[in-house]
Amino acid sequence: QLNDPFTLPEGQQEQLMTEKEKQEALNKMWRNACINDTYEPGSTFKLVTATAATRAGTLDPHARYVCGGRYTWFSSYQPTCYQGRAHGALDLPGAIMQSCNCYFFEAGRLAGAPALAEAARLYGFGEKTGIELPGEVAGRVADPAARLADGGTWTGGDTIQAAIGQSENMMTPLQLAVYASTLAADGVRYAPHIGYRVTDPADGRVLYERETEIAGRVEYAGDA
Repeated sequence: QLNDPFTLPEGQQEQLMTEKEKQEALNKMWRNACINDTYEPGSTFKLVTATAATRAGTLDPHARYVCGGRYTWFSSYQPTCYQGRAHGALDLPGAIMQSCNCYFFEAGRLAGAPALAEAARLYGFGEKTGIELPGEVAGRVADPAARLADGGTWTGGDTIQAAIGQSENMMTPLQLAVYASTLAADGVRYAPHIGYRVTDPADGRVLYERETEIAGRVEYAGDA
């Protein structure tokens, strides 16, 4: 298939398709989900919330929050941890280990939605990575300012959903990979590229080499 990019795989009745249907099938076949498609990050986003809350000074990573399995701050909206499970008293490391929704609902509420959006953008969410591949999309960061600018409304429920990677948070798999590498690199966000070095197979000469590119940095608060 790599040598014949305009032929559909066997089993697809190309002869029965209209030109539009064939083009749509080809687009689907060659679509690169790593950069062309976006997904809710879910619980992987919780470290963004931890970053936002510790930077804002609203979360002490050593203080314990008691999870009863249901978040009861709002009277009309009370989401739960997975299957309503109560995790008990948790500090930040424990909340990450248990992936406790209630802990991060509270952390997100205290930090506020603008702080969550700001922290997300520090990790490169909401913008293209710049990788040398066609069709990359920027994704979307849940942000009350953008919602209000579009004529919508934003509630406290939106904030706590954004805090666990839902609401309007939409990221590409590549953005999530960059996010993970930023966490591993102590806040240094490196720009992803296709290929680091090209050498001549005959004599090993370096024909091309790309310098490491720092796209951004995340400054963490205290020992968080």
